[in-house]
Formats: sequence, C-alpha cells, structure tokens
Amino acid sequence: MGYLRELLDSGRFTPLIDRTYPLDEIVEAYRYVETGRKIGNVVITVVPD
Repeated sequence: MGYLRELLDSGRFTPLIDRTYPLDEIVEAYRYVETGRKIGNVVITVVPD
C-alpha cells in the first residue's frame, strides 16, 4: 500500500475513470461494462441520504 501511495502522490500513477454512474443506475453501468467498450474504470457513486 505504501508503494501505491508513493505512485499516486508523485503522479506516476493516475487511475483512468471511463464513466461514473449513480447507484440508482447500477444496471446501466453493468450493461455498459458488459459491452466490452470500456477503456477504464466504471465508478458507482453512493450518496448517503
């Protein structure tokens, strides 16, 4: 974990986020992932009430 933290802090590693979906659109997010067209991570956002 320390090594990963160093990479993130130094900017040598940047996660690639393809798309972001709210939790209530998780089915659409899954469908998108299953298409095989994603080039990065798909993020599901969870906002507490």
